[in-house]
Amino acid sequence: MDYLFLAVGTVIVITCFYFVIAPFFSNKVESFPSIGQESATPLEDIYRIVNDLEMDYLMKKISQLDYEKLKGDYHLLAAEYMNQKESVQEAPSRKNNSKQVDQEILRELELVRNKKGRKG
Repeated sequence: MDYLFLAVGTVIVITCFYFVIAPFFSNKVESFPSIGQESATPLEDIYRIVNDLEMDYLMKKISQLDYEKLKGDYHLLAAEYMNQKESVQEAPSRKNNSKQVDQEILRELELVRNKKGRKG
């Protein structure tokens, strides 16, 4: 009976040891986007980072000056990302809108020409 408890205890200790040590040997590295980074960062990631910054500030892990600077930088990054996304989405629609506007102007001009021709 003592050997059973010894075997079960050994398995539990080895399992716990594995879960404690395994993260140190994994190759997965989480990287946060930097302000000068050229690639577009998803907006959800930026908001998550700002939320983490706020939590760090509230827990007094970073100073107020650092918090405000980083928060401002990430807000600017989010604004730039939204502007880029908006300009990419609007580019095709602007072309379609300009064609529609041109066609509408031509129709109105044709109506005006026809009305002048009937009156004269």
